[in-house]
Amino acid sequence: MDNLRIYNEKVLTNLVSNREGESKLGQKCQIPKGENIDEILENSSSNYVVFGIEEDLGVHLNKGVRGASKAWFSALKSLLNVQDNRYNNSNDILILGSLCFADEDFELDQVDDQVSELVSKIIVSGKFPIIIGGGHNNSYGNIKGLSLAKGTSVNVINFDAHTDLRQISDSRHSGNGFSYCKSEGYLNKYSMFGIHKNYTPEYILEDIDEDKKIKIKYFENLMFLDNKSFKKQIYKSIKHINKDFFGVEIDLDAIENFSSSAITSSGFSANECRLFVKKVAKQKNAKYLHLCEAIPNQERDTTGKLISYLITDFIRNNTKTNK
Repeated sequence: MDNLRIYNEKVLTNLVSNREGESKLGQKCQIPKGENIDEILENSSSNYVVFGIEEDLGVHLNKGVRGASKAWFSALKSLLNVQDNRYNNSNDILILGSLCFADEDFELDQVDDQVSELVSKIIVSGKFPIIIGGGHNNSYGNIKGLSLAKGTSVNVINFDAHTDLRQISDSRHSGNGFSYCKSEGYLNKYSMFGIHKNYTPEYILEDIDEDKKIKIKYFENLMFLDNKSFKKQIYKSIKHINKDFFGVEIDLDAIENFSSSAITSSGFSANECRLFVKKVAKQKNAKYLHLCEAIPNQERDTTGKLISYLITDFIRNNTKTNK
């Protein structure tokens, strides 16, 4: 993994805003110890490994707005300044670093290879990857990594406005990661939550009609539900995939007016996204969490804060922590 930048204590400490009498996550989380990724994972007692993906080529190739490469740093700074208190077990989190492709020319298959290798290594080590940033093209590397680690095809649940099932005859981009995983045998069952009817091509709708392994919940059928009914629909989506190993994909462009590669004027609230994350976190077969497509807003950046909420919500409710 030539592009893996492993962080040290100095890097993380410089991002923590110290306050007298307070303890922050960045002061208590685990820091990489070892000469390589295998040693680092072996030397860490943490259950969760957080790393970033600094790239937005996949978004660009899908005609989206670039900027997702910057989400990792925004999220990291916010996460490190979360309070270390009775609700956040900071020592159970290893801040690894990032796969950085932001400052050089590269091909998307290089990203795919390194993401899948890193995700696979983390899962094989018995830990849980939390992946931040980049485009949704990285769903491919995540799913492949989980599949390789488990030696079988796996399932995925995707909180998203788009299916990302565009044709594999196109070159790889952020809109066809799931298509590639299906065609290559890494993806078995696929559950989508929040898809927008206006942005789903007819040929994809026809493919979904013919594939019993794909289930879809449209945003338009969810947008006016009360809390109880909304939760019921989340459980139905989970039920389709939770009997086998599965990954959790959260595309932040599904959140209304949230700064992202495909910002929407009509979408889920941030709290609805948090509720979704809390519910999927309780499933014992959930094996990774990916938060993608966010673009930090330079004027008033709340991107990192929401991502840190989603990370801590997931860990707080995950069965790996609450055995």
